[in-house]
Amino acid sequence: MFTCKIIIEIHSLPHYKVIKDSIKYMKKEIKYILSLFLTWRISLFFIAWISIFFITKNSAYRSAWLFDIENYNLINIWYRWDSAHYDFIATHGYEWVNSVVFFPLYPFLMRIFSYFIPFEYPTMIAGFLISNFAIIIALFYFYKLIKLDYSDQISRRALLYLLIFPMSIFFASIYTESLFLMLTLASFYYVRKNNYKASAMAVFLACLTRFAGIFVFIAILVEYLYQNNYRIKALRAKNAFYIYLSSLGLISYMFFLNLKYQNPFLFISAQSHWGRNFVPIWNVLFDSIIYIFINLNMFFTLAYFNNLIELAYFIIFAIISVYVWGKMRKSYAIYMIISIVIPLLSGSVASLNRYVLVLFPAFIILAIIGQNKLHHVIISITFTIFLIYHTIMFANLYWVG
Repeated sequence: MFTCKIIIEIHSLPHYKVIKDSIKYMKKEIKYILSLFLTWRISLFFIAWISIFFITKNSAYRSAWLFDIENYNLINIWYRWDSAHYDFIATHGYEWVNSVVFFPLYPFLMRIFSYFIPFEYPTMIAGFLISNFAIIIALFYFYKLIKLDYSDQISRRALLYLLIFPMSIFFASIYTESLFLMLTLASFYYVRKNNYKASAMAVFLACLTRFAGIFVFIAILVEYLYQNNYRIKALRAKNAFYIYLSSLGLISYMFFLNLKYQNPFLFISAQSHWGRNFVPIWNVLFDSIIYIFINLNMFFTLAYFNNLIELAYFIIFAIISVYVWGKMRKSYAIYMIISIVIPLLSGSVASLNRYVLVLFPAFIILAIIGQNKLHHVIISITFTIFLIYHTIMFANLYWVG
């Protein structure tokens, strides 16, 4: 009788219904995100696996990078190009000097988790699991971040667009995109919630994942200044100190490079080995445009198509960046602009279509545009067609970004 009375009293509390509704809403949120992920993940598996029986493999692919490119299974079809470099670092460390352009956190995690995997090629399996787990966490952070400003409908649509984006194949693969996006979204979410310690830790790890982590650091600093009305005194506050500490991710990697190779900036100078050197941005764009017009006879070749699509991605995301600057938070715009401009200074638009994959503000803008049903249909169909194309090409050893 006493227990029943307590239960009745609890149910009559004014906050009980709110708590109950919140738990119910959280379950719906979790169910939606997991179902979206599983649908996307299983679909890519199916498309990639079926394609390997019908598509001619890229004979120019350096087979030495793989254990056996003819021995396909559900894991190694996601092990392509840069995956082999991360695997090599996870297994052997930075024995090859030019591998320093690949930052250490991802291969380090591959190495750690490989100890718990009792199968052949443990580092490869570890990388696959890390990427897929990271994108699930990234989806939750993305959803929560968008909900700070927009409706549930826009949040869900942004997640959908992110996963059907043509380059989302790299979220599914043994690449750093999933991990980097997760850390980037976490850093923005926590700084928006005034949890500067958690944000700083996320930025610290992002700086150890990719050089672009320094772009996140700059954007988070801008966000902090915005929250403090751009007062210079705020830069001397305790919270700012946490943000400064986050830059130690990059600094610690530079310290390691100085110890091993006596060059803390080796990750920059080694870019020349990969065909990247400083070139003014207007020269890069001019050369790309000229290439398209003087090589019309190569219109149906992969080289021509890749150059065309990478230039198109730059133009589209540059336009979206301007829109973000006018309609969204300046920290979001700064992050996008730097992330688009800096890679171009390396002298090429190559892989730019992959780099824009982690520019989350663009997907929020697209989700807002997608409120119009016709726009939603156009975006969804276009993204899905190109995602299928890139999945097939990637699985069959062709370069896609």
